[in-house]
Amino acid sequence: MDALSLPSATSDVTTTQVLPRELAVRVRQEVDCLIADALFVRSPAAARLLSFLVDEDLAGRSSQLKEATIGNGLYGRSPTYDTKEDAIVRVNANRLRLRLEEHYRTRASPDVQIAIEKGSYIPHYTFSPEGKNRSALAESQLAITAFEQVKPPEVSDGVFSSDTPSTKHVGSALRREWIVVASVLCMVILVATSVGLLRITKFSTDSLWRARPMTRRSGAQNFASFSPDGKRLAFVWLQPNTGENRIFLETLESGDIPRPLTRKGGNDSRPAWSPNGKQIAFVRQAGGNSVEILLADAGTGNETSVSFLQEPATWLCRTPKISWTTDGRSLITTAASPGTQACGLVSIDLKSRTIRTLTTPGNGALGDVEAAVSPRGDEIAFLRNISYRRSDLFAISATGGPAHRITHDDTDNLGFAWEPTGEALLAASRRGDGILRLWKVARDGTENQWTDGSSAVAFPAISPDGNRVVFTDYRNVVTIVRWENQSETEVISDGSDNSDVTVSPDGRFLLYSSDRSGNNELWISERNGTNTRRLADVSTVAGKYASWSADGQRIAFECHTKDQNGICIIPSVGGEISQVTDGHFNCILPTWANDGKSIYYASNKSGEYQIYRQDLDGSSPRQMTVDGGIRAVEAIDGHSLYVHRGPRLTGLEEISLRLDGPRKTTIVLPQISSGDWSDWSVSKDAIFYVSRGKDEAEDYIIRFDLRTHDQKVVVAVKSVPNQSGRVFSVTLNGEVMFLEKGLYMAQLEMMTKPN
Repeated sequence: MDALSLPSATSDVTTTQVLPRELAVRVRQEVDCLIADALFVRSPAAARLLSFLVDEDLAGRSSQLKEATIGNGLYGRSPTYDTKEDAIVRVNANRLRLRLEEHYRTRASPDVQIAIEKGSYIPHYTFSPEGKNRSALAESQLAITAFEQVKPPEVSDGVFSSDTPSTKHVGSALRREWIVVASVLCMVILVATSVGLLRITKFSTDSLWRARPMTRRSGAQNFASFSPDGKRLAFVWLQPNTGENRIFLETLESGDIPRPLTRKGGNDSRPAWSPNGKQIAFVRQAGGNSVEILLADAGTGNETSVSFLQEPATWLCRTPKISWTTDGRSLITTAASPGTQACGLVSIDLKSRTIRTLTTPGNGALGDVEAAVSPRGDEIAFLRNISYRRSDLFAISATGGPAHRITHDDTDNLGFAWEPTGEALLAASRRGDGILRLWKVARDGTENQWTDGSSAVAFPAISPDGNRVVFTDYRNVVTIVRWENQSETEVISDGSDNSDVTVSPDGRFLLYSSDRSGNNELWISERNGTNTRRLADVSTVAGKYASWSADGQRIAFECHTKDQNGICIIPSVGGEISQVTDGHFNCILPTWANDGKSIYYASNKSGEYQIYRQDLDGSSPRQMTVDGGIRAVEAIDGHSLYVHRGPRLTGLEEISLRLDGPRKTTIVLPQISSGDWSDWSVSKDAIFYVSRGKDEAEDYIIRFDLRTHDQKVVVAVKSVPNQSGRVFSVTLNGEVMFLEKGLYMAQLEMMTKPN
């Protein structure tokens, strides 16, 4: 049977074809799976465009998907912007097409395949023949919760399969790693889309609690579980070199390196301590259509198989949470409900190995997940998923009986944990305004907000004394490397987001923004990464985009005061912060004039952003551009000013600063795109800039000689972050480069209640 292929609509009709609900659900599910793939995690621009095009199409507005309307609706261009001058839509659409093609080359038999045909921006959907005959069950089979979005790859003899055992494929080591991340943690991407895919701010709580990062590590860590005495933590650690999910144990406050509990070669998840602290239950992907429940000795790691559970068609139970009964005799988890497409709670007797069904969702619900026995042992709480991204907290008596509903939010939830008293639960929920927050939920359904939603917090675990909460924080990890003499050396790598790097004029120090302390702050390190110190707590003014003065004694940075972005200055040794601009208009991206007496910045004082030069003697700023400007850098000799003109125009504008000649302007490097306003750096005799590869599998740093205009590739890299700040900086002599490399990861964070 041929696949069912449907264009969403045709561009030559005014009445657009709207997909049936069951097909639309499958399309949205496929979009969630795509943006969880490494290809799209590395390119938030492509993920953003894909989501926009599909959303518009499914809303029945495919006839409006023209270049100009996309530029206006997605990228904020004016309704009359010139698409010939600004190619942002075409460039990102080409990158999106390449990513879709590459993704489907390595994925066997997807349920839905999405394509953006050349010459059009309307999505084209090809549905699998198995899905063609689905009825009303299509939604319950495919529109799943944010907890478990994608059927993770099965592992058999080290070969990954994204669909069935008969459709296996082998990727590179990096590809295998990201397949695991994208499938087991596909729900992570749904968290991230609510707060910005690659730029997630650090955790913030109310006045009673404070959050701190746990030790930053490579790979991804999640699904934490406290030991009964609260002294140890079990968690899942995806190994960056092998792509394996393994269970690790860490003794808190000891400073010891976490040790592996489970063996190599597995795909293990969801650890749960026994009440006596001697064993840990966990889930292993068993291959075929089942998962294996095992017990590991917390001391030796010796494993005992408990049971194999069948997986339902909804994929909802692929990585089920496990909870022990308080007497340690049974495990509560999730398995397929016989005769249905959903899943329900089951109890596994550890002595007899018998499995008893506890809940059957019924009424078209997708399934019951995240089982958790109360500390008193009298109730079992769980999430019942009504439909796509819609769930509520329910509970049943530990002795059985009907389920009763605790919440009536009908919203997206990503895990919860019982408080030690058993009187309330701490839930990660999008209740209310759709922002993911932690909420304290009493047994009677009363809800109190705990956090402000500024971080993507999920799957909380509470210590037995109730004084600590560990949660998974899905975040951007950026390292800084030094490129010198054709050799790369890692200099800043602590698992934090270390971005917007700039090297001091004498080449001895690095200035960058980092969230390692829990807030985005400015930090200074020596060029080899040692002697790191916080420049200042600039989190209260949102300090970013910093720039060294020519003598290295002062630092200008963008600050946020009086509801506007302004320009502030601080001594490079630390000290008092002073504001340069008046705060009446947005002023952004400061750089110093070579004389150290003036600062260039962009401002919207005239309605659109232009470059201004502000003398530090208090005199009025001088406007330097008339055709727009977003970032300016003065040439080392002081004779020219190089300006990126912002989102309207490509290339750099060179403005003559000579007092003895005409004020002429020249366009240089027209190949620098309108969106790459930060990805260039000026040395004594050259301009360096980022050239994005055709498919972004590899990007290039290009050196443009200011005297001869010759260009050459300096370095090719595979993981230059696609972000708004600077991604590299060069020394004045152009011989040493400091470059950022990024990866989207999951890390553990801890909140501690003060005494």
